[in-house]
Amino acid sequence: MMHGPSILPGRGSVWLGRGGVLAVMAAVLLATAPLSAAAARFDGPFELDDGIVFYIVDGEGEGFDARIQWRDGRRSRSPAPLLIRGFDPRERQVLRDEFAGEGLGGSGNDVPTETRTVSFPAAGPGVYQLRLTGGGQVQLELSRRLSFGVLGTPETLVGRDEQFARSYFYLPPGLDRLPVRGRGEFETLRIEAPDAGAQLNLRGRDPGGRVDLPGDGGQVWGMSIRGRGRYELSFDHLPIILCPDVDTARAIRGSVYRLEGGGVAFHRFQVRAHELLEQYRQLPRSRFELDLPDLARYAEHWQRNPVRNQMLLGQYGIFTNLRPLLHEQNLDPDSPWFGTIHSWKDQRGGPRPDPLADYHRLDRDVDNFSATFAAVHALDEPFNPLYRNEVLLNRIVIEKLQTVMLMKEHELLQARPGTYQGGARAFSLKRTAISFPLIAEHLPSQVREVWAEFMQRLADQHVNARVPSTVNQWTAIMLGVHDVYRGSGDTWYRDRVHRQIDWMLDPRPQGFGGQAPAGYHRESGGPDPSYNGITGYDLAVLYHQLDDPAYRRKVHDSLQRMYDLFNHTVAPEPGDQTRLGANNFAHRQPGDWTSPQHGAGLLIMAGILPEAAIHRGRVWIFPEHTATADPQAVQDQARRIVRRLSYYRPDHFERSTIRRARPGLFYKHYIHFPDQMKQGQLPVVASRSFIRNFGDEFFAIRRPAYYALVYAGQPMGTWQRGRRPDDPDGRHPRNGGGISLFWSPAFGSSLIGRNWSTYAAHTLSAVEGERHRWEDYWSIENRFDDRQGRLEVTGSILDTPLTFTREYRFLEDRILIELTLEAGEDYQADYLLETFPYPLEKGDREMKVTALNDRGRPIQQGAARALLFHSDDLPEAHLLIFDRARQWRAGPHQGDGDRSHGAAQTGLPVEWQAGQQRRFTYTLIPVPRAQAARAVTNAARLLRP
Repeated sequence: MMHGPSILPGRGSVWLGRGGVLAVMAAVLLATAPLSAAAARFDGPFELDDGIVFYIVDGEGEGFDARIQWRDGRRSRSPAPLLIRGFDPRERQVLRDEFAGEGLGGSGNDVPTETRTVSFPAAGPGVYQLRLTGGGQVQLELSRRLSFGVLGTPETLVGRDEQFARSYFYLPPGLDRLPVRGRGEFETLRIEAPDAGAQLNLRGRDPGGRVDLPGDGGQVWGMSIRGRGRYELSFDHLPIILCPDVDTARAIRGSVYRLEGGGVAFHRFQVRAHELLEQYRQLPRSRFELDLPDLARYAEHWQRNPVRNQMLLGQYGIFTNLRPLLHEQNLDPDSPWFGTIHSWKDQRGGPRPDPLADYHRLDRDVDNFSATFAAVHALDEPFNPLYRNEVLLNRIVIEKLQTVMLMKEHELLQARPGTYQGGARAFSLKRTAISFPLIAEHLPSQVREVWAEFMQRLADQHVNARVPSTVNQWTAIMLGVHDVYRGSGDTWYRDRVHRQIDWMLDPRPQGFGGQAPAGYHRESGGPDPSYNGITGYDLAVLYHQLDDPAYRRKVHDSLQRMYDLFNHTVAPEPGDQTRLGANNFAHRQPGDWTSPQHGAGLLIMAGILPEAAIHRGRVWIFPEHTATADPQAVQDQARRIVRRLSYYRPDHFERSTIRRARPGLFYKHYIHFPDQMKQGQLPVVASRSFIRNFGDEFFAIRRPAYYALVYAGQPMGTWQRGRRPDDPDGRHPRNGGGISLFWSPAFGSSLIGRNWSTYAAHTLSAVEGERHRWEDYWSIENRFDDRQGRLEVTGSILDTPLTFTREYRFLEDRILIELTLEAGEDYQADYLLETFPYPLEKGDREMKVTALNDRGRPIQQGAARALLFHSDDLPEAHLLIFDRARQWRAGPHQGDGDRSHGAAQTGLPVEWQAGQQRRFTYTLIPVPRAQAARAVTNAARLLRP
């Protein structure tokens, strides 16, 4: 890798022109910041919140060894590797190692201390960096007596007692205020300015404050920290490096490089990026001006595969969004935002202040819109005249160089990322890395070196990261790291992804694995068909990009299990024009498997897995396939392709979803579009008889007359109790063993459970005035006998003395349900309800519920012996018959914007004495609609097993 000259800020510096940096040789720096002969040291061990950096000052530069002792008690629960990297004074990486940190089981007290010695080769005098990423505690011993400063990353420095009782830090330039936040008990937290005394003096529990700074930097300030036991300290992610003496602080100088105009760079490769950007500023305007060709001239090629090619068009298409993105790119060479796309504008459309003059980079996240340019540049198709276009490449380069400047000292892009690995951090890595393999080989060599170092540093913060209870964020990390492998060719990153896959597939519970034995990937600890859509998409893309057959098979099998499970939550309406799905079990979002986010990768895997292909034309981003579609439909699609070739207007950026039009989703669906598709059927159609138990959570029963799905799992950790809503209409998983889905071939679905509210699922609830209580998620247990076709679910109603048992017998023609309630003490409610939810629309049909009396005749009010679920044009209906008449009422309508549900609510006794037990029996049965009355009169027979 090529590197520029040694560039360190200091006295006697020389300006390198507009956009240049202050340059000074290492000898000058060390002359102005002498090192103590007897270097001061901080005492260890050092506890890592998520990482730590040691800035080791070596005035001789002859090389040294670092002996690291490490222990992480988390290994008793899950793997916990520690990444070790070393950088020389020019910030070239000179070593990479790790403690593998395999999961050990047992207790945290049993985890051993491990030792590793790494060597820094001689590279001249200056500041060497030892970066450790992970958790646990480390003790550092150096082979020579060298002083060092410490920085907790990405957010927190952890200390204990008087470990940092006397510290110093260099005040970097351009910083006018310093927020300070402590967590724990502090005897003293004092910040002192030179010759001015204390500027901040805090104590007590979780103190916080702010110090106003002179802004010009260049001073060494003092800090005194005395805690009572363990404490955490953060400085709003600023590069405040604590040092044991003044000389060490002066030598490290905050590890920042001052740019002209007061801006700063945090890393040496950013200095090189800034110099390269200066060179691009000097290019003539013509090197960036791009006349968009008329793509309609290539209509013949676009129309050859219209279904696939439409993935490049529309509001998410890389071609239709090309014009507004080009229009929004800043090409003013005098602007500090030169090269950026749209982010240079404030809310009024005017230019923002210089981003490099702010240590938080204006809190700006990375948009990476030029990834769309990269996708167009890399697409070798006869309809793409911009393939490897040099002007387009220049546009890519200047945006990438600006992106490089956004990385902070903690090697992340978010201004305030926190230690949580998921969310913004995961998605930022994924969308930043996506263009790396597309353009790496086409970039000018020096730009490629800078971009590669930037991407590797970013990936290094994620190679051991995992989000096992929110896997859609975890798979984003895997995909991002794998793209870094594809762009760099460094197989070390590929191997880290392989390890991530193994972790994800480990069947142990959350805190370790990602895929549950039932087949879903955990979201808030449990199943969620909506978010599993994002996971499915990421894994489908990863499957096609993996080059190791064994790991491709692992991802293949993982997707197959996930698809198979959620396919059991969906059933077709008569005529198969509409499909309805349940989601009462969903732990996060209100969606079901008929509309998984990102299309779940179903199209991408349709040529591989029948479980995916059965959704052809049924979910987002999965159109009908050319090979099987009607010829006239194909021609119509071809004509639409031609009409859509016109570009969006230049100002369309503000009028569309272009902000999400990065080359993921539709572009990846285009790249991995299947030539042929597998054939398959939904489980409820593929077989007329089966009993399936998915991880003791989902119970799927197909009989010749019907299909039923029941969810009775409890995978969410008890630590999440605080997230349970108080409002009965709050979204929450409903796992009390109610029926999730009841279906028959001639009628389709009647009961469908949702997680929208307590009254959108088959639930028990107690109402006391304004107080509503429902089944306690953490009380649920189940016992399933698949040979006998019996399921028993037990639990309690939250904050009441009532417990319940639901026992199902899945007979050939009907379900027989026995509900037992018992009171642990005297209790009275205003209402005790059992709710039966149903969809108001069955495709184009309207669902109706009619209450029937003992003779099977409709009633408008009063006690109902049965409830009839029916639709006018269907000859079959579903009948719910009770062993005794129940008061009933139409419950509240529920909806998520796309779907709406009704509810039939039936009353149960409201007065209970301690120890009292009552049993209620009912049956759910498909019947010819004309025979519903007879079925009710035969209730005694039907309610017998």
